[in-house]
Amino acid sequence: MAHNVIDPAHQNYYIKDSIAYTEDHVPVRKLFFYKLPKDLIPSLESHFGMYGKVVRLHIFKPKKNPWIKTGYVFFKNAKDAAKALQCRIHHVNGGKFHVNASDSWYQPDAYGAPELPYGEEVPPMPPIFSLNDHCLAYILEYLPLPDQMRFARSCLRFTAVYQEASPRLNKVLDLSKFDDMTVWEMRDFFRLSGPHVHYVQGIVPATRLHRMCYFMGANCSNVKVVELFRSPLNPRNLEKMLANMHKLETLQLPMSDLTDSALLSLRLLVNLKKLNLDGNPLKGHALQNFICPVEILSLNDCSHLEPINLVRICRNFSHLRELSIKNIHTKILPAFQILVKLNGCPALEILRMTAFGSVKYEFVAQFPSLRQLTIYTDLVGRRTLRNKLFEQLVVHKSQQLEQLEIYGATQLSRTMMTQIGKLQGLQYILLPRIEMDSALNELASLHHLERIIMRHSGNITGSSVLKLFRACPKLSEIRLDECIDSCENLVLGIVSRVRQEIANKEIQRQLPVKLHTLIQLELKKLVEDRKAVPRGIIEVTSTSNWEYDLNNTDFENLPFDEDDFDPSDLSQDDESIYSDTDMYDIGFQSDDDFDDLDSGRHLFTCCCDNSFNNIYFLP
Repeated sequence: MAHNVIDPAHQNYYIKDSIAYTEDHVPVRKLFFYKLPKDLIPSLESHFGMYGKVVRLHIFKPKKNPWIKTGYVFFKNAKDAAKALQCRIHHVNGGKFHVNASDSWYQPDAYGAPELPYGEEVPPMPPIFSLNDHCLAYILEYLPLPDQMRFARSCLRFTAVYQEASPRLNKVLDLSKFDDMTVWEMRDFFRLSGPHVHYVQGIVPATRLHRMCYFMGANCSNVKVVELFRSPLNPRNLEKMLANMHKLETLQLPMSDLTDSALLSLRLLVNLKKLNLDGNPLKGHALQNFICPVEILSLNDCSHLEPINLVRICRNFSHLRELSIKNIHTKILPAFQILVKLNGCPALEILRMTAFGSVKYEFVAQFPSLRQLTIYTDLVGRRTLRNKLFEQLVVHKSQQLEQLEIYGATQLSRTMMTQIGKLQGLQYILLPRIEMDSALNELASLHHLERIIMRHSGNITGSSVLKLFRACPKLSEIRLDECIDSCENLVLGIVSRVRQEIANKEIQRQLPVKLHTLIQLELKKLVEDRKAVPRGIIEVTSTSNWEYDLNNTDFENLPFDEDDFDPSDLSQDDESIYSDTDMYDIGFQSDDDFDDLDSGRHLFTCCCDNSFNNIYFLP
């Protein structure tokens, strides 16, 4: 009878010379079966017996669904086990269940080396054993992570060398290093090095999402920073990953398809200070009930976030110092007005938000501790930036606001520039297109200004920039993203002004002055003349439009290739059926192969004698 392998993408073994091997090249004798209907249990004896001699048959008691069973079967001969693996889905008496190879470390041939025949001489030790531990640790640093695991497995001495070096080598964990590792190697890494990991970053591989989350949660108890990008995490996986990370201070999970129910796992993170949930389909129901010391919160592009929940989140996070809510629309509810009235953001110093035309966002000027404000304009061609915002900033924050950034295809009028010029506490400012060149003169009163960026600066002249430089005694960095006329005169004028300030002992700027602009041939020749343009006074570097355009790219709406992402091994529906015990041999349970009982969790154990005639049921 012909057998076809079902869904080979999820197969964890290969067959060679009639023997199945795990991905670690260990012969398979132990198989794991799952999705077994309860009424098929009496038929398992005869079904597996037709493939060969069975040493042991074991079934677990499920925690959730009593009608669906899981367990394992132990064959005496590896070729018999391979016969059973030829078909991933087994059909018995009109029902069906799934079979897969158990993990490498559960196979009886996984450990130990064969004994030498009696009387045969022991071969000489390999030369590497003559090196001292210091040399071995030095070699270990140059090995890729998979080879480090193989090194640690070689013998007890090498394991000790690895464990001694691990605190130094594995403080930062890049998940891309696991791309070429087997599950067994991953498991050994986290067992040996998990306690030494402080920083986790990267993308969790989709095909091993469950295993990775379990291994991290079980072993990485000292992690302080987790930064995962586009790693779809359901409630179960996130709970597994964060199970023991009680020291976690920074958690960044942008674009990870998180729902509100998944965030319930964050309630035990009592030390969490920075939380990034950008681009997730959250409504905010879970976050509004959290009382934790979060100081930095980013909810950019969480388009499903409800305004009332945003208000409650800000009120509950009483330590919140920094909030990013780009592309969060609050037109249904006057969220900013309510927060001001209820004093909902008493400690908020940094705010990043989108200026929607239908939202009264000018109330943000009344947040008591606001020092840095970043505004993103709504749509190209729509003037959503209102002068009233700047008027309110002048009334409430003329001396307190230190940083102002305005992104988007908008244009600042002279009236707006006049109001900005009254914010005398500004130290850094980023401006979009200015309506007219002369409007730049309105900033001459910003005596604390240290850095200015002018985007779309094609209509700005070098003489206007030079006037601003002379009027602002602390200005030390100027960025222009487009070529301006008289740029050579601007450079020479800056050099002359700085020399004059040095001579008069009036220098307040940080030297050298940094000028970033598009460098053309004439300016390049001037900059190369070190007598006319000393490096100690000014540094001229080239910039380009792309550096700024990234700030306005709508990454959320970029075309998405459906083939770019492979879903995890089990669908969410599958996971809802199985409990931790059900996930045996998929990484969530350990087991002693030769213990008949395991804390009373087993429904029964079938112990088979050599003739397979007697079955003993243990309650």
